[in-house]
Amino acid sequence: MSKKDNNNVDRFQFVTMDELDNSLDDVISSSKEDTIEDSFKSDDYVSINHSDDDHSDVEFTAHEESNVSEEEVISDSENSNFEENVVPKDFTFEREKNDSEENFLDDDDSSSSDKEEIDNSSSNELKEDSKDRNVATKKHLSFEVRIAIMIICTLCMFIGACLLILETVRNSEQEVVTFREFSSAQYNVCLSANQQYNTSCLTEDLTYDSTIVDTINAHFRYDVNFSSDISYNMYYHVDAVTRIYDKNDVNKVLYTSTDTLKKKVALGDISNSISFETDVILDYQKYNTGAVFYQKRYFLNSNANVEIILYLDEPNNSRRIGSLIVPLGTPEFEIQKNVVSNTNGSVAVDGNFWNRYNAICALIASILIIIALFLLYRTTLLVLRVTSNRSEYQQRLESILREYDRIIVIARDGYESNYVKEIVKLDTFEDLLDVRNELLKPIIYSRINEVKSEFLVEDDEKLYKYVLKESDL
Repeated sequence: MSKKDNNNVDRFQFVTMDELDNSLDDVISSSKEDTIEDSFKSDDYVSINHSDDDHSDVEFTAHEESNVSEEEVISDSENSNFEENVVPKDFTFEREKNDSEENFLDDDDSSSSDKEEIDNSSSNELKEDSKDRNVATKKHLSFEVRIAIMIICTLCMFIGACLLILETVRNSEQEVVTFREFSSAQYNVCLSANQQYNTSCLTEDLTYDSTIVDTINAHFRYDVNFSSDISYNMYYHVDAVTRIYDKNDVNKVLYTSTDTLKKKVALGDISNSISFETDVILDYQKYNTGAVFYQKRYFLNSNANVEIILYLDEPNNSRRIGSLIVPLGTPEFEIQKNVVSNTNGSVAVDGNFWNRYNAICALIASILIIIALFLLYRTTLLVLRVTSNRSEYQQRLESILREYDRIIVIARDGYESNYVKEIVKLDTFEDLLDVRNELLKPIIYSRINEVKSEFLVEDDEKLYKYVLKESDL
Protein backbone atom coordinates (compact mmCIF):
# COMPACT_ATOMS: atom_id res chain seq x y z
CA MET A 1 0.00 0.00 0.00
CA SER A 2 1.34 3.36 -0.94
CA LYS A 3 1.52 6.38 1.23
CA LYS A 4 -1.15 8.01 -0.76
CA ASP A 5 -3.32 5.06 -0.14
CA ASN A 6 -2.54 5.18 3.54
CA ASN A 7 -3.60 8.79 3.70
CA ASN A 8 -6.81 7.95 1.99
CA VAL A 9 -7.42 5.08 4.30
CA ASP A 10 -6.87 7.27 7.31
CA ARG A 11 -9.68 9.47 6.19
CA PHE A 12 -12.16 6.59 6.52
CA GLN A 13 -13.06 4.31 9.31
CA PHE A 14 -13.93 0.78 8.33
CA VAL A 15 -16.82 -0.96 10.10
CA THR A 16 -18.19 -4.43 9.96
CA MET A 17 -21.83 -5.39 9.30
CA ASP A 18 -22.58 -5.86 13.00
CA GLU A 19 -21.29 -2.41 13.78
CA LEU A 20 -23.36 -1.07 10.89
CA ASP A 21 -26.51 -2.65 12.32
CA ASN A 22 -25.81 -1.20 15.73
CA SER A 23 -25.28 2.24 14.28
CA LEU A 24 -28.56 1.97 12.40
CA ASP A 25 -30.41 1.10 15.60
CA ASP A 26 -28.87 4.08 17.32
CA VAL A 27 -29.87 6.36 14.51
CA ILE A 28 -33.47 5.06 14.45
CA SER A 29 -33.83 5.47 18.20
CA SER A 30 -32.66 9.05 18.01
CA SER A 31 -35.01 11.88 17.30
CA LYS A 32 -36.28 11.76 13.71
CA GLU A 33 -36.56 15.49 13.38
CA ASP A 34 -32.93 16.10 14.49
CA THR A 35 -31.62 13.43 12.20
CA ILE A 36 -33.46 14.78 9.17
CA GLU A 37 -32.46 18.36 9.98
CA ASP A 38 -28.75 17.38 10.45
CA SER A 39 -28.76 15.39 7.28
CA PHE A 40 -29.93 18.36 5.27
CA LYS A 41 -27.42 20.66 6.97
CA SER A 42 -24.51 18.34 6.26
CA ASP A 43 -22.66 18.65 3.00
CA ASP A 44 -21.91 14.96 2.94
CA TYR A 45 -23.59 12.91 0.26
CA VAL A 46 -24.11 9.25 0.77
CA SER A 47 -24.76 6.83 -2.06
CA ILE A 48 -25.68 3.22 -1.40
CA ASN A 49 -24.74 0.55 -3.90
CA HIS A 50 -26.01 -3.00 -3.44
CA SER A 51 -23.63 -5.61 -4.60
CA ASP A 52 -25.19 -8.27 -6.78
CA ASP A 53 -22.80 -10.96 -5.60
CA ASP A 54 -22.99 -10.44 -1.91
CA HIS A 55 -26.33 -9.19 -0.52
CA SER A 56 -24.97 -8.75 2.95
CA ASP A 57 -22.41 -6.14 1.92
CA VAL A 58 -23.34 -2.56 1.38
CA GLU A 59 -20.92 -0.09 -0.13
CA PHE A 60 -21.09 3.51 0.96
CA THR A 61 -18.99 6.21 -0.74
CA ALA A 62 -18.72 9.41 1.21
CA HIS A 63 -17.74 12.71 -0.25
CA GLU A 64 -16.45 15.16 2.24
CA GLU A 65 -15.84 18.79 1.85
CA SER A 66 -12.22 18.41 2.93
CA ASN A 67 -9.14 18.85 0.78
CA VAL A 68 -9.88 15.54 -0.94
CA SER A 69 -11.55 16.19 -4.23
CA GLU A 70 -13.96 13.99 -5.99
CA GLU A 71 -11.35 12.80 -8.45
CA GLU A 72 -9.01 11.76 -5.65
CA VAL A 73 -11.71 9.74 -3.97
CA ILE A 74 -12.50 7.95 -7.22
CA SER A 75 -8.85 7.22 -7.84
CA ASP A 76 -8.32 6.00 -4.30
CA SER A 77 -11.33 3.68 -4.57
CA GLU A 78 -10.06 2.29 -7.83
CA ASN A 79 -6.53 1.71 -6.54
CA SER A 80 -7.60 0.15 -3.31
CA ASN A 81 -7.91 -3.61 -3.27
CA PHE A 82 -10.29 -3.69 -0.32
CA GLU A 83 -13.26 -5.91 -0.99
CA GLU A 84 -14.93 -4.94 2.24
CA ASN A 85 -17.45 -2.13 2.14
CA VAL A 86 -16.79 1.07 3.99
CA VAL A 87 -19.03 3.65 5.51
CA PRO A 88 -18.24 6.99 7.07
CA LYS A 89 -18.99 7.53 10.72
CA ASP A 90 -20.90 10.72 10.27
CA PHE A 91 -23.63 10.09 7.73
CA THR A 92 -27.39 10.36 7.34
CA PHE A 93 -29.77 7.96 5.82
CA GLU A 94 -32.48 8.96 3.46
CA ARG A 95 -33.92 5.50 3.82
CA GLU A 96 -34.73 6.21 7.46
CA LYS A 97 -37.12 8.97 6.47
CA ASN A 98 -38.77 6.78 3.88
CA ASP A 99 -39.08 3.96 6.39
CA SER A 100 -40.76 6.24 8.93
CA GLU A 101 -43.19 7.52 6.32
CA GLU A 102 -44.01 4.00 5.22
CA ASN A 103 -44.58 2.99 8.84
CA PHE A 104 -46.93 5.97 9.34
CA LEU A 105 -48.91 5.03 6.21
CA ASP A 106 -49.08 1.44 7.37
CA ASP A 107 -50.47 2.63 10.70
CA ASP A 108 -53.15 4.66 8.90
CA ASP A 109 -54.06 1.71 6.73
CA SER A 110 -54.35 -0.60 9.71
CA SER A 111 -56.49 1.92 11.65
CA SER A 112 -58.81 2.45 8.67
CA SER A 113 -59.17 -1.31 8.18
CA ASP A 114 -60.00 -1.65 11.88
CA LYS A 115 -62.66 1.04 11.56
CA GLU A 116 -64.17 -0.72 8.54
CA GLU A 117 -64.29 -4.00 10.45
CA ILE A 118 -66.02 -2.26 13.39
CA ASP A 119 -68.54 -0.60 11.05
CA ASN A 120 -69.27 -3.89 9.29
CA SER A 121 -69.77 -5.70 12.56
CA SER A 122 -72.10 -2.99 13.90
CA SER A 123 -74.14 -2.95 10.67
CA ASN A 124 -74.44 -6.73 10.81
CA GLU A 125 -75.67 -6.53 14.39
CA LEU A 126 -78.26 -3.92 13.40
CA LYS A 127 -79.44 -6.10 10.52
CA GLU A 128 -79.75 -9.07 12.83
CA ASP A 129 -81.69 -7.01 15.39
CA SER A 130 -84.07 -5.67 12.72
CA LYS A 131 -84.53 -9.18 11.38
CA ASP A 132 -85.40 -10.44 14.85
CA ARG A 133 -87.89 -7.61 15.29
CA ASN A 134 -89.53 -8.34 11.92
CA VAL A 135 -89.87 -11.99 12.76
CA ALA A 136 -91.17 -11.20 16.23
CA THR A 137 -93.94 -8.99 14.85
CA LYS A 138 -95.45 -11.89 12.87
CA LYS A 139 -97.35 -13.48 15.72
CA HIS A 140 -99.14 -16.74 15.14
CA LEU A 141 -102.82 -16.93 16.09
CA SER A 142 -103.96 -20.24 17.42
CA PHE A 143 -106.91 -22.12 15.97
CA GLU A 144 -109.14 -21.34 18.94
CA VAL A 145 -108.35 -17.62 18.79
CA ARG A 146 -109.14 -17.44 15.09
CA ILE A 147 -112.43 -19.30 15.57
CA ALA A 148 -113.37 -17.03 18.48
CA ILE A 149 -112.59 -13.88 16.47
CA MET A 150 -114.65 -15.06 13.50
CA ILE A 151 -117.60 -16.00 15.71
CA ILE A 152 -117.52 -12.66 17.53
CA CYS A 153 -117.37 -10.77 14.22
CA THR A 154 -120.28 -12.83 12.87
CA LEU A 155 -122.40 -12.14 15.95
CA CYS A 156 -121.62 -8.42 15.77
CA MET A 157 -122.67 -8.32 12.13
CA PHE A 158 -125.94 -10.12 12.87
CA ILE A 159 -126.73 -7.90 15.87
CA GLY A 160 -126.05 -4.75 13.86
CA ALA A 161 -128.24 -5.98 11.01
CA CYS A 162 -131.08 -6.84 13.42
CA LEU A 163 -130.93 -3.39 15.03
CA LEU A 164 -131.10 -1.69 11.65
CA ILE A 165 -134.02 -3.89 10.57
CA LEU A 166 -135.89 -3.05 13.76
CA GLU A 167 -135.26 0.63 13.14
CA THR A 168 -136.63 0.29 9.63
CA VAL A 169 -139.71 -1.57 10.85
CA ARG A 170 -140.30 0.95 13.62
CA ASN A 171 -140.21 3.81 11.16
CA SER A 172 -142.54 1.89 8.86
CA GLU A 173 -145.22 1.32 11.51
CA GLN A 174 -148.31 3.50 11.73
CA GLU A 175 -147.82 6.63 13.72
CA VAL A 176 -150.46 8.95 15.10
CA VAL A 177 -149.78 12.48 13.93
CA THR A 178 -151.77 15.48 15.09
CA PHE A 179 -152.62 18.23 12.70
CA ARG A 180 -154.36 21.58 12.45
CA GLU A 181 -156.12 22.55 9.24
CA PHE A 182 -158.18 25.42 7.90
CA SER A 183 -159.65 26.39 4.55
CA SER A 184 -161.14 29.51 3.01
CA ALA A 185 -163.54 30.26 0.17
CA GLN A 186 -163.97 33.53 -1.67
CA TYR A 187 -166.11 34.36 -4.65
CA ASN A 188 -167.23 37.09 -7.03
CA VAL A 189 -170.59 37.19 -8.79
CA CYS A 190 -170.22 38.40 -12.36
CA LEU A 191 -173.19 39.93 -14.13
CA SER A 192 -174.43 39.97 -17.65
CA ALA A 193 -175.20 43.24 -19.39
CA ASN A 194 -177.71 45.12 -17.31
CA GLN A 195 -178.88 48.58 -16.39
CA GLN A 196 -178.68 48.19 -12.62
CA TYR A 197 -174.93 47.98 -11.93
CA ASN A 198 -172.02 49.84 -13.40
CA THR A 199 -169.59 47.03 -12.52
CA SER A 200 -169.26 43.67 -14.16
CA CYS A 201 -168.78 41.69 -10.90
CA LEU A 202 -170.15 42.01 -7.44
CA THR A 203 -168.39 41.19 -4.18
CA GLU A 204 -169.48 38.46 -1.79
CA ASP A 205 -172.04 38.55 1.03
CA LEU A 206 -174.73 40.29 -1.03
CA THR A 207 -178.19 39.40 -2.31
CA TYR A 208 -178.07 38.80 -6.04
CA ASP A 209 -180.72 39.08 -8.78
CA SER A 210 -180.78 35.72 -10.52
CA THR A 211 -181.95 37.26 -13.79
CA ILE A 212 -178.73 39.22 -14.33
CA VAL A 213 -176.17 36.82 -12.80
CA ASP A 214 -173.92 35.23 -15.39
CA THR A 215 -171.13 33.33 -13.60
CA ILE A 216 -169.75 32.80 -10.13
CA ASN A 217 -165.97 32.88 -9.76
CA ALA A 218 -164.84 30.86 -6.71
CA HIS A 219 -161.40 30.83 -5.07
CA PHE A 220 -160.46 28.11 -2.54
CA ARG A 221 -157.42 27.82 -0.28
CA TYR A 222 -156.41 24.98 2.03
CA ASP A 223 -153.66 24.77 4.68
CA VAL A 224 -152.76 22.02 7.15
CA ASN A 225 -149.86 21.70 9.61
CA PHE A 226 -148.69 18.34 11.04
CA SER A 227 -146.86 17.64 14.28
CA SER A 228 -144.05 15.88 12.36
CA ASP A 229 -142.89 15.29 8.85
CA ILE A 230 -145.03 12.86 6.92
CA SER A 231 -144.92 11.49 3.47
CA TYR A 232 -148.19 12.23 1.74
CA ASN A 233 -149.59 11.36 -1.64
CA MET A 234 -153.06 12.77 -2.31
CA TYR A 235 -155.21 14.75 -4.77
CA TYR A 236 -157.75 17.52 -4.76
CA HIS A 237 -160.54 18.35 -7.19
CA VAL A 238 -163.65 20.61 -7.45
CA ASP A 239 -167.13 19.41 -8.32
CA ALA A 240 -170.47 21.14 -8.89
CA VAL A 241 -173.30 19.07 -7.35
CA THR A 242 -176.89 19.96 -8.31
CA ARG A 243 -179.71 18.86 -6.02
CA ILE A 244 -183.47 19.13 -6.22
CA TYR A 245 -185.11 18.18 -2.95
CA ASP A 246 -188.50 18.41 -1.25
CA LYS A 247 -189.36 21.75 0.38
CA ASN A 248 -190.67 20.07 3.47
CA ASP A 249 -187.83 17.54 3.84
CA VAL A 250 -184.32 18.58 2.98
CA ASN A 251 -183.07 15.03 3.16
CA LYS A 252 -185.53 13.91 0.50
CA VAL A 253 -183.56 14.39 -2.66
CA LEU A 254 -185.58 14.32 -5.90
CA TYR A 255 -182.77 14.80 -8.36
CA THR A 256 -178.99 15.11 -8.24
CA SER A 257 -176.17 15.43 -10.73
CA THR A 258 -172.42 16.08 -10.47
CA ASP A 259 -170.17 17.99 -12.83
CA THR A 260 -166.39 18.32 -12.51
CA LEU A 261 -165.18 21.88 -12.47
CA LYS A 262 -161.53 21.02 -11.65
CA LYS A 263 -159.95 17.69 -12.41
CA LYS A 264 -157.79 15.90 -9.88
CA VAL A 265 -154.49 17.60 -9.05
CA ALA A 266 -151.77 15.48 -7.40
CA LEU A 267 -150.07 16.46 -4.17
CA GLY A 268 -147.00 14.60 -2.90
CA ASP A 269 -144.01 15.35 -0.72
CA ILE A 270 -142.37 14.68 2.65
CA SER A 271 -143.18 17.63 4.83
CA ASN A 272 -145.00 18.80 7.95
CA SER A 273 -147.44 21.01 6.06
CA ILE A 274 -149.67 21.08 2.98
CA SER A 275 -150.89 24.22 1.27
CA PHE A 276 -152.61 24.86 -2.05
CA GLU A 277 -155.24 27.09 -3.67
CA THR A 278 -157.40 26.88 -6.79
CA ASP A 279 -159.91 28.89 -8.84
CA VAL A 280 -163.07 27.65 -10.62
CA ILE A 281 -165.90 29.32 -12.59
CA LEU A 282 -169.52 28.21 -12.31
CA ASP A 283 -171.93 28.98 -15.16
CA TYR A 284 -174.87 30.05 -13.05
CA GLN A 285 -177.37 30.57 -15.90
CA LYS A 286 -176.79 27.01 -17.11
CA TYR A 287 -177.51 25.42 -13.75
CA ASN A 288 -180.40 27.78 -12.91
CA THR A 289 -182.14 27.18 -16.24
CA GLY A 290 -181.88 23.40 -15.78
CA ALA A 291 -183.30 23.43 -12.30
CA VAL A 292 -186.28 25.67 -13.31
CA PHE A 293 -187.01 23.45 -16.32
CA TYR A 294 -187.01 20.31 -14.14
CA GLN A 295 -189.34 21.83 -11.54
CA LYS A 296 -191.88 23.05 -14.11
CA ARG A 297 -191.88 19.81 -16.07
CA TYR A 298 -192.64 17.57 -13.13
CA PHE A 299 -194.75 20.05 -11.16
CA LEU A 300 -192.65 19.50 -8.14
CA ASN A 301 -192.99 21.42 -4.88
CA SER A 302 -189.27 21.53 -4.39
CA ASN A 303 -186.19 23.60 -3.93
CA ALA A 304 -182.88 23.38 -5.80
CA ASN A 305 -179.29 24.48 -5.39
CA VAL A 306 -175.87 23.88 -6.78
CA GLU A 307 -172.90 23.36 -4.42
CA ILE A 308 -169.31 24.09 -5.47
CA ILE A 309 -167.30 21.57 -3.42
CA LEU A 310 -163.52 21.34 -2.91
CA TYR A 311 -162.57 17.70 -2.22
CA LEU A 312 -159.33 16.42 -0.73
CA ASP A 313 -158.73 12.89 -1.96
CA GLU A 314 -156.67 11.02 0.64
CA PRO A 315 -155.45 7.44 0.12
CA ASN A 316 -158.40 5.95 2.03
CA ASN A 317 -161.19 8.44 1.51
CA SER A 318 -162.26 11.73 -0.06
CA ARG A 319 -163.56 14.52 2.11
CA ARG A 320 -164.89 18.03 1.75
CA ILE A 321 -162.64 20.86 2.86
CA GLY A 322 -164.67 23.81 1.48
CA SER A 323 -167.83 24.62 -0.43
CA LEU A 324 -170.16 27.35 -1.71
CA ILE A 325 -173.93 26.71 -1.84
CA VAL A 326 -175.78 28.67 -4.55
CA PRO A 327 -179.60 28.50 -4.59
CA LEU A 328 -181.38 27.86 -7.95
CA GLY A 329 -184.87 28.63 -9.21
CA THR A 330 -185.41 31.71 -7.06
CA PRO A 331 -185.65 35.38 -8.14
CA GLU A 332 -183.00 36.34 -5.63
CA PHE A 333 -180.41 34.33 -3.75
CA GLU A 334 -177.54 34.51 -1.29
CA ILE A 335 -174.43 32.30 -1.33
CA GLN A 336 -173.56 30.25 1.72
CA LYS A 337 -169.98 29.28 2.68
CA ASN A 338 -168.86 26.07 4.32
CA VAL A 339 -165.18 25.98 5.25
CA VAL A 340 -162.83 24.26 7.69
CA SER A 341 -161.58 26.67 10.32
CA ASN A 342 -158.84 25.85 12.84
CA THR A 343 -159.81 22.23 13.09
CA ASN A 344 -157.53 20.07 15.23
CA GLY A 345 -157.33 16.35 14.67
CA SER A 346 -155.11 13.33 14.46
CA VAL A 347 -154.38 10.83 11.78
CA ALA A 348 -152.66 7.45 11.73
CA VAL A 349 -149.91 7.88 9.21
CA ASP A 350 -149.24 4.70 7.31
CA GLY A 351 -145.52 3.99 7.59
CA ASN A 352 -145.33 1.85 4.47
CA PHE A 353 -143.68 4.71 2.67
CA TRP A 354 -140.01 4.12 1.87
CA ASN A 355 -138.09 7.21 2.74
CA ARG A 356 -134.36 7.78 2.40
CA TYR A 357 -133.56 6.92 6.01
CA ASN A 358 -135.31 3.56 5.77
CA ALA A 359 -133.53 2.83 2.50
CA ILE A 360 -130.10 3.52 4.03
CA CYS A 361 -130.88 1.37 7.08
CA ALA A 362 -132.11 -1.49 4.93
CA LEU A 363 -129.06 -1.28 2.64
CA ILE A 364 -126.58 -1.35 5.54
CA ALA A 365 -128.50 -4.21 7.18
CA SER A 366 -128.35 -6.22 3.96
CA ILE A 367 -124.59 -5.68 3.64
CA LEU A 368 -124.04 -6.74 7.27
CA ILE A 369 -126.10 -9.87 6.78
CA ILE A 370 -124.13 -10.82 3.66
CA ILE A 371 -120.81 -10.31 5.50
CA ALA A 372 -122.06 -12.27 8.51
CA LEU A 373 -123.15 -15.18 6.29
CA PHE A 374 -119.77 -15.16 4.56
CA LEU A 375 -117.93 -15.24 7.91
CA LEU A 376 -120.17 -18.02 9.12
CA TYR A 377 -119.44 -20.00 5.95
CA ARG A 378 -115.69 -19.52 6.32
CA THR A 379 -115.81 -20.46 10.00
CA THR A 380 -117.72 -23.63 9.20
CA LEU A 381 -115.24 -24.59 6.50
CA LEU A 382 -112.31 -23.94 8.82
CA VAL A 383 -113.78 -26.06 11.60
CA LEU A 384 -114.64 -28.90 9.23
CA ARG A 385 -111.22 -28.82 7.60
CA VAL A 386 -109.43 -28.90 10.92
CA THR A 387 -111.60 -31.38 12.79
CA SER A 388 -112.21 -33.91 10.02
CA ASN A 389 -109.57 -36.40 8.82
CA ARG A 390 -106.62 -34.74 10.52
CA SER A 391 -103.36 -36.65 10.26
CA GLU A 392 -101.04 -37.30 13.17
CA TYR A 393 -98.66 -34.71 11.76
CA GLN A 394 -101.38 -32.06 11.70
CA GLN A 395 -102.49 -32.91 15.20
CA ARG A 396 -98.91 -32.72 16.49
CA LEU A 397 -98.27 -29.41 14.70
CA GLU A 398 -101.51 -27.87 15.95
CA SER A 399 -100.79 -29.07 19.47
CA ILE A 400 -97.37 -27.38 19.45
CA LEU A 401 -98.67 -24.14 17.99
CA ARG A 402 -101.61 -24.05 20.37
CA GLU A 403 -99.66 -24.89 23.51
CA TYR A 404 -96.62 -22.68 22.89
CA ASP A 405 -98.19 -19.89 20.87
CA ARG A 406 -96.80 -17.23 23.23
CA ILE A 407 -93.18 -18.10 22.53
CA ILE A 408 -93.53 -19.03 18.85
CA VAL A 409 -93.31 -16.53 16.03
CA ILE A 410 -94.19 -17.44 12.49
CA ALA A 411 -92.16 -16.72 9.38
CA ARG A 412 -94.72 -16.55 6.60
CA ASP A 413 -92.32 -16.72 3.64
CA GLY A 414 -89.81 -19.09 5.21
CA TYR A 415 -86.78 -18.17 7.28
CA GLU A 416 -83.14 -17.93 6.27
CA SER A 417 -80.29 -16.64 8.41
CA ASN A 418 -78.17 -13.85 7.00
CA TYR A 419 -75.02 -15.38 8.47
CA VAL A 420 -73.33 -18.69 8.03
CA LYS A 421 -73.82 -20.45 11.33
CA GLU A 422 -73.36 -23.92 12.66
CA ILE A 423 -76.63 -25.84 12.41
CA VAL A 424 -77.47 -28.06 15.34
CA LYS A 425 -80.26 -30.53 14.56
CA LEU A 426 -82.39 -31.65 17.46
CA ASP A 427 -84.46 -34.82 17.72
CA THR A 428 -87.46 -33.55 19.65
CA PHE A 429 -89.32 -30.33 20.14
CA GLU A 430 -88.72 -30.62 23.87
CA ASP A 431 -84.96 -30.36 23.26
CA LEU A 432 -85.53 -27.21 21.25
CA LEU A 433 -87.71 -25.90 24.05
CA ASP A 434 -84.85 -26.45 26.53
CA VAL A 435 -82.51 -24.50 24.25
CA ARG A 436 -85.04 -21.72 24.01
CA ASN A 437 -85.42 -21.53 27.80
CA GLU A 438 -81.67 -21.35 28.18
CA LEU A 439 -81.02 -18.75 25.45
CA LEU A 440 -84.28 -16.81 25.99
CA LYS A 441 -84.80 -16.56 22.25
CA PRO A 442 -88.12 -16.92 20.41
CA ILE A 443 -88.90 -20.12 18.54
CA ILE A 444 -89.30 -19.43 14.83
CA TYR A 445 -91.86 -21.57 13.01
CA SER A 446 -91.43 -22.01 9.26
CA ARG A 447 -93.81 -24.07 7.14
CA ILE A 448 -91.93 -25.91 4.39
CA ASN A 449 -94.85 -27.77 2.76
CA GLU A 450 -97.99 -29.68 3.66
CA VAL A 451 -96.11 -32.44 5.47
CA LYS A 452 -92.99 -30.69 6.78
CA SER A 453 -92.31 -27.84 9.18
CA GLU A 454 -89.25 -26.41 10.88
CA PHE A 455 -88.80 -24.90 14.33
CA LEU A 456 -85.68 -22.78 14.80
CA VAL A 457 -83.86 -21.02 17.62
CA GLU A 458 -81.07 -18.76 16.45
CA ASP A 459 -78.08 -17.84 18.57
CA ASP A 460 -75.15 -15.60 17.73
CA GLU A 461 -73.06 -18.56 16.61
CA LYS A 462 -75.45 -21.50 16.17
CA LEU A 463 -78.79 -22.26 14.62
CA TYR A 464 -80.77 -24.92 16.50
CA LYS A 465 -83.30 -26.72 14.31
CA TYR A 466 -86.06 -29.23 14.90
CA VAL A 467 -87.80 -30.64 11.81
CA LEU A 468 -91.31 -32.04 12.12
CA LYS A 469 -92.18 -34.36 9.23
CA GLU A 470 -95.19 -36.53 8.62
CA SER A 471 -92.98 -39.43 7.58
CA ASP A 472 -91.29 -39.47 10.99
CA LEU A 473 -94.55 -39.91 12.89
